[in-house]
Amino acid sequence: MKKIIFLPKYDYDQIIYGSLAKNKDIIFAGADYIPNPVLRWLNKLHTSYKTNKRLRLPFQWIWYPIYLFHLELRKKEKIIFIFIETSKLGYEFPYLRYLRKKYPNASIIFRCENSSNYITCPYLPKYENTECLYLIEKYYHKIVTFDKNDAKKYGWLYFPNSYYGIPIQNVNKALESDVLFIGRSKGRLKELVRIYDYLTQCQIKCLFFIAEAEEKIKRKGIQYIKKPMSYYNYLQYVYNTKCILEVLADKQTGNSLRLGEAIFYNKYLLTNAKDVKELGLYSPKYVSIFQEVESIDLSFIKNKIPVNLTDKVKCMEPKFFIDYLESIIR
Repeated sequence: MKKIIFLPKYDYDQIIYGSLAKNKDIIFAGADYIPNPVLRWLNKLHTSYKTNKRLRLPFQWIWYPIYLFHLELRKKEKIIFIFIETSKLGYEFPYLRYLRKKYPNASIIFRCENSSNYITCPYLPKYENTECLYLIEKYYHKIVTFDKNDAKKYGWLYFPNSYYGIPIQNVNKALESDVLFIGRSKGRLKELVRIYDYLTQCQIKCLFFIAEAEEKIKRKGIQYIKKPMSYYNYLQYVYNTKCILEVLADKQTGNSLRLGEAIFYNKYLLTNAKDVKELGLYSPKYVSIFQEVESIDLSFIKNKIPVNLTDKVKCMEPKFFIDYLESIIR
């Protein structure tokens, strides 16, 4: 059975799912994978967010056959179409309708990378969160989330986040830290500042990069950035830290990418995710769970025992997510 992943060219998606490239049954597709460079450029011009921000240009349906034209798919073939949440085509709902009609035996899957309250249609700004979720549920056969609360609330399928990284060996003292946080604010700013203050008062070196913050609370080791840094640059900081900080957004359950990063790059993980124990990847030697800032185990961060989680890396590879989909669709 062919598995076609509509993969955006976002760097972290390319890194995580890039490990699947050698699998003959898995094909990457989408606007960025149109073989002809001229057509690829014209498509980008015609369908870009900036071009269509105020008024959607007509005749975008002309691209629908082109996205998969080079794959020579059969109409009645059994296929799994997988749209990663950040994929632009994942919100092109007329295209999803086209796929349903063109390939009636196919299954169209939406893979969440955020909790439901943070899922919006980024290329269709008129759609609010509730309406966007309604459209996703309408046009997809199955929705897979890493958030157990969302799975229970909406009846979606649950599967933990996948992770796979790239080798990095770049020791840089300028990037060193004891505890690292890099991410969007998502309403967590005040809690992050409280954690920063508590840790730095205890002589722990913190380096926080907070994007899209609702306000700026100045601290020496907190940098506010307009948008998230490239994932490759982010990984340079990960490589040079001792411990990654994970603070889940409000009401989120399940693992974020931070757990995968900690495992792949052999780092300690400080997290407020209570259910991390249930994932089978939990080790109290390397993962410390806190609920209140004052309950953070400082001895855990100051521990000098080297982290060795290499044996757990394979458990998070995206291959297992693909195998899971194949098992439930057969």
